[in-house]
Parts: sequence; structure tokens; C-alpha cells
Amino acid sequence: LMQRKLVNAMLLNAYDTLVVEDTHSVNVSLLMEMIGFDSKNSAYLKSALRGLMETVVEFDVMEDGKQSWEAMVLLPYAKLRDGVCTYKYERALAEKLYHPDVYSKINLSVLRDMNSAHSLVLYENCHRYLGAGQTAVWELDVFRRLMGVEDRYKEFKILRRDVINPAMREVNKVSNIHLELVTSRKGRQVSAVQFIVKPNSQMSLIGMDPEDDI
Repeated sequence: LMQRKLVNAMLLNAYDTLVVEDTHSVNVSLLMEMIGFDSKNSAYLKSALRGLMETVVEFDVMEDGKQSWEAMVLLPYAKLRDGVCTYKYERALAEKLYHPDVYSKINLSVLRDMNSAHSLVLYENCHRYLGAGQTAVWELDVFRRLMGVEDRYKEFKILRRDVINPAMREVNKVSNIHLELVTSRKGRQVSAVQFIVKPNSQMSLIGMDPEDDI
């Protein structure tokens, strides 16, 4: 969970200069405040950064009618010194991430309040569809990969009970979007999922503007 929060916070910090500067920096205390974590736990931060440096990002897409697959390290360099975190992205990754029409910026207060990695992943993948009103239809194998559980929860009823339902509850409780699950079937088996995505009207009751994204 901390690693996923760091990914979002570090990308947000670097976004304006993502493709024009090779190195980015942020005050550690500010970074920890962004993700709602104790800034004094430097050992945990170092561990999380090492984890990001061992994480491989894959892009498996269709380009001009042909399958295109690429893989790269999420974070090739990180440095902590004098209360400042300095880091770099691979140029190829930076160019892919700098696409506001593909990757929406998420609400920072949501990032801080999330307590489950599954909830944060679901929020990340659904938030960009708010304007459309519904997500793409994800085949179950694709959805498991998106959620990082491709080797587990092979039965849909277990996937729904242990991953989807708890994640939806937290997203609907603490975020600026509200999700409803729609399933598709092949015969008697659920084969794909889709989510209806609406602004969360409850956010006005807790002081969050549903449009206050950064």
C-alpha cells in the first residue's frame, strides 16, 4: 500500500517537469504527508523505495494493428539526503506516463485515506472513467492482473468476496467516486466485470469536493 501511494505522490510531484527534467526531488516530510505516513520512519521509506526499484512495469498494447510489448523498471534511481528524496524515471516510462488523456490525476486526500492496496488500485483504474460513466469491460484475467492478484482468487465468488467488495466499500466511503459492479457471463460463469462510475455525492458531507482532483 505504501509503495502504491509513493508511486502516485512521486509522479504527482514530478509531473509538470516529467519529460523535460531527468531528476526530481521532494522534501521527505512533504512526501510522507502526501501519503499520510510517519515521516520519521526512514527505514520503512527506504524499504518501500527499494521495492519500487525492483518493480517492472509492462505495457502490452495494440499499436497500428500490431501487438507491442515493453517492460522497464519503475524507479531506476533514488536518493535520501538531508531530508530530501531525489529520484529518476526511465525516459521511456516518463514519456508514457505524461499523457493526461490516459492517466488521470487522483485526489490527494483519497490517497492519504486509503487503507487497502486493493482499494487504491481499484480507485486508480476506475477514476479516469468518471466522465464516461463506466469503465471498460475487463475480462477476469485482465482484471486480476490490474488488481495484482493474477495468481490468486481463481473462483469469482472468492475474488468478489475478498477483493472486489471490500475495495468497493472503501472507495465508496472515502473517495470522490462511487462504484457499482456489473458482471458479464458466459454460460453460468462470470467472465468479465465492469464498474459504473459516478461522482460521490457523500463527499460534500465530509468536506471533499468531488471535482477537487490534482
